[in-house]
Amino acid sequence: MSAVDREVARSLELPTHGAAEWRSISERDKTAVAALRRCRLRLGEDPREWELDLIEVPGLEHHVGGFRLLGLLGWDYLDQCRLSIDGPSRTFSLELPG
Repeated sequence: MSAVDREVARSLELPTHGAAEWRSISERDKTAVAALRRCRLRLGEDPREWELDLIEVPGLEHHVGGFRLLGLLGWDYLDQCRLSIDGPSRTFSLELPG
């Protein structure tokens, strides 16, 4: 599933409509229950909006390579996209759903 930092979800007052179970890679034997948040989001300069359900995860916000990471897109969204990776040039492109 896609995820959003708990503090970000609460500060944006994203509506919740239930809960979801999830597991982290680092704690394989533990199952957590988190609020399920609904949001509308745009990616990059694409003018379209998608409605997406996100699990609320504590401590997800990080700074990576000069960017502020607030959430992660999961297969629930990415299975509609095409990701191309060019290893030698160290670049990638994400083609959004048509």
